[in-house]
Amino acid sequence: MASPFTRAAAFPLASALTAACVLAGSAPVPAPGGIPAAPPSLKSPAQGAASPARPLRQMVPAELIRIIDGDTVEMRALIWLDQHVVTRVRLRGIDAPERASRCPAEARRAEAAAEELERALRGRSLFLTAITRDKYGGRVVARIVTADGADAGEAMLAAGMARAYAGGKRGAWCG
Repeated sequence: MASPFTRAAAFPLASALTAACVLAGSAPVPAPGGIPAAPPSLKSPAQGAASPARPLRQMVPAELIRIIDGDTVEMRALIWLDQHVVTRVRLRGIDAPERASRCPAEARRAEAAAEELERALRGRSLFLTAITRDKYGGRVVARIVTADGADAGEAMLAAGMARAYAGGKRGAWCG
């Protein structure tokens, strides 16, 4: 029997997440593998967080695949019954240093931020909420919350590994 994770979505990932949230509403979703079954109760979003027009507020169960950097991860999201998509998710409301930076100080800070995000997310039940497409359409922007309601972006801010970001030009990490 084929794994449900081998099925591929035939439409853009952000649109798939959008459609799934609209269809699924807030009903609990069965949980295969590492994807959680029930959403957490949420705390209110951080002040100053980006709020694009009409982000989806429903909870989408998701599983961490890998950390890309301190503000971007790759996840497998359960968008509908036995329907999963793999997508890159940028954490809403934060900016972290880039691993690919030419500045050695920023690259070191980026590694530390990625390690912190790994500690915050690995092995935990995760959900995506406040989901929108990024400005280029290649990934989604969302809050990532744990089953106990902790927000990954807020955790990165509190740890000093990222700064608040509401879109536009990002500031330099080397000075």
